[in-house]
Parts: sequence; structure tokens; C-alpha cells
Amino acid sequence: MSDIRDKLRIISPVKPSAEEKTRRSTVKITQCQRCGSCCTAASPTLLKEDMALYLSNLLNDTNTYTLRIGEPLYNRKEQELYFAPFEMIKVEEDAGCSLYEGSGECSIYEQRPLQCREYRCWNTEPPLEGIEDKRLTRQDIFGQVAPIYEIIIKHEDLCSYEKFIGLLETLEQGSQEQVEEILEMLKFDSTVRDFVRENFGVNAKSLDLLFGRPMADTLDFFGFELIREDDGITLRAKVQGQ
Repeated sequence: MSDIRDKLRIISPVKPSAEEKTRRSTVKITQCQRCGSCCTAASPTLLKEDMALYLSNLLNDTNTYTLRIGEPLYNRKEQELYFAPFEMIKVEEDAGCSLYEGSGECSIYEQRPLQCREYRCWNTEPPLEGIEDKRLTRQDIFGQVAPIYEIIIKHEDLCSYEKFIGLLETLEQGSQEQVEEILEMLKFDSTVRDFVRENFGVNAKSLDLLFGRPMADTLDFFGFELIREDDGITLRAKVQGQ
């Protein structure tokens, strides 16, 4: 895990597979065929223009989530682990984009997110230029909701993946001194979700948009697991092959 920071990459849209490249070389494609290949690979990263989809409720806090800077995500199509280079808001995924209904059908095709509309699968160069400046962020969505956004900022400060990864790397090198700090971070990440849900009436499914996925759920990506025992919770490295 020592080279984690060297692996930070954009996670979508995906690079064309060898099969797709062969197909493009034999059949000239100039418009979307609605084949569903990009939909089943990953969901789109939302851009500022997509805020209109929230206002029309086509997208909402239960079908989108935040990928925080440094947060890991496994790309099924490329079978590769990625780490977000900056915060992104994405459509929920379940074997691909959750808006994809199969057989080339998107539930909001005519009003699909901008990245979906601009993506050209026949172009070997994905449209990534400027995405960092164009991306939608939690500040765009919650910036005017002071109590909630202040909690988001506090959570990001105490539970950043930069700090989390650094502590896990220390553990990987054989040090146990940081275990309590990691467990405290995981505890705060869990507690703040319960606090917001109970005190602000936030839907449980909305918490991934507010705070990203629970940090405990990402431990597996780093080769660690939480073991619940009678006398408390233990953090340990996973046994290879599990």
C-alpha cells in the first residue's frame, strides 16, 4: 500500500476494452447505440450542470452518493482498484449505474447526466479535460444548509482519507501505535451518521451523499477488517486468500 498516492486516478468514464477497440475499428460509430456498455461499467460523475436534475427530483439524495477524495472504488469492467483524486458526486451503482434498466434502456435517458451525454464511446480519448473544475460537489448541494454543511466539513477534517490511509500504512509496516486513532476515526464516522439521521430526520440512504460510504466498509480495499469480540472491536490485517 506504499504507493497508494501514486495510484490516484479518475474513475469514469472507463477506458475502452480491447473488444470495444476491435469493434470500433471494423464498424464506424458516430452516435450512441444505447448498447449499455458504459452504463454497466460505472455510473457517471455529476457535473455542475446536473444540479437541474436534483431540482427536478430525477436525481436526489437517495440515488446519488459522494466519493470523497482518496476514497477507493473497484471498477468491475477494468477489474482495477481506483482512488478518487478529488471529491465527486456519482449516481448510485448496482452492477453498474442504478439508472440503467437493461437492454440499453436508461430510466432518464432524455435527461441523463451531462457526462453521459458528452461521452463518446467511439472516441478513444475520454472527455476528462476540466472535469475537476466542472464537477458537482457537496458544497454546491448543501452549502446553503449551514448546520448540515458545517457537519460535513467537520467530518472531512477528522476523517479524511489522506489521514486514514497514512495510519493504515503505518500499521502495514508493523506499528500498532495508531490502532486506537484509527478506531476513534471509524467511531466518529459512524456516530456522526447516527447523529444527523436522528437529529435532522435524514433518510439513512441519504448519508452516503452527505459523508461518503461508511469508512469501515472500505477497510477491505486496504486489506484490513474489524473483528467484533466480547471485550470490544479489534482491527487486524486480513489473512491472505480470505
